[in-house]
Amino acid sequence: MSVPEVAARLRVSQTAVYGWRKRWRAGGEDALASKGPGGSRCRLDEARLRRLADALDEGPAAHGFGDDQRWTLARVSDLIARMFRTRYTLRGTSYLLHGIGWSVQVPSHRPVDRDEAAVATWRREVWPAGKRVAAQRDAWICFEDEAGQTLRPPKARTWGRRGETPQIPVSGKGSGRVSIAGLACYKPGQRPRLIYRTITHRGRKKNDAASANGTTSACSTPPTSNCTGRSCSSGTISTLTSAPPCGR
Repeated sequence: MSVPEVAARLRVSQTAVYGWRKRWRAGGEDALASKGPGGSRCRLDEARLRRLADALDEGPAAHGFGDDQRWTLARVSDLIARMFRTRYTLRGTSYLLHGIGWSVQVPSHRPVDRDEAAVATWRREVWPAGKRVAAQRDAWICFEDEAGQTLRPPKARTWGRRGETPQIPVSGKGSGRVSIAGLACYKPGQRPRLIYRTITHRGRKKNDAASANGTTSACSTPPTSNCTGRSCSSGTISTLTSAPPCGR
C-alpha cells in the first residue's frame, strides 16, 4: 500500500506516515509503540490533583471569589498558586483541567436560597401527610408556586467536570424576565388540573408596573373554596374539598 493511501485511510499527513515507515524499518513493530503524551511532566502529583478537584467542587465562593460563580482559567490558576505555591499559565491550566476530567460548559442556574435539607424534609414528611389528609377528605391536592426566567440568553461558560453540567447560584436580577405563577391540582383517579398566569417584564424592576404584559391560562377563577394548606420553605400543599375549575 502506498504512503498516500495509508495517510488517507488514517486521516494523517504523508509526512507522519513517512516517519512511521522509517522507524518501522529501523526497529520493527516495537519502534511504532506509543511513547505517551509529550511535553513536560505535571508539577502536581496525584494527591495534589485530587485536592485541586475537591477544591473546585466547592465552588468559587468557597475560595473568596466574587458574585460571578464561574470557574475561569485565571481563577483556577490563582487557586493553584494559593494552594500549592505553583504558578501555571492559562494554557497550562487548561491542559491540567482537561487532564483531571474537566471541560468548558454552559452552566445551569440554581436559586441561591434553595435549601436541600428542607426539600428532603418536605418529600419525607409533608408530602405523605398531605396525601393522607386528601384521602380522608376525598379532596384535591394543590401545589402553588411561582418562578421567573431571565430573557437574556446564557452566553458565559465555566469549567466543570466532564459529563456533569455545572450549576451557578443566581439572584434573578435582570433587565427583562418572564414571571409565572401556577397551581397544579392532583387527585388519584382524576385528571390533573393546571392553572397558571405568565407576566413578561420589560425594562428595569421599577418600571414593571408600566411594562408588564400578563397572560392567564387554564381557568377564569381560582380554586379557593374550602381550602386548607400546609407550607414549608420549599412549597405549599393545599387540599380542596371541591373540584378545581377545569382547564380550557
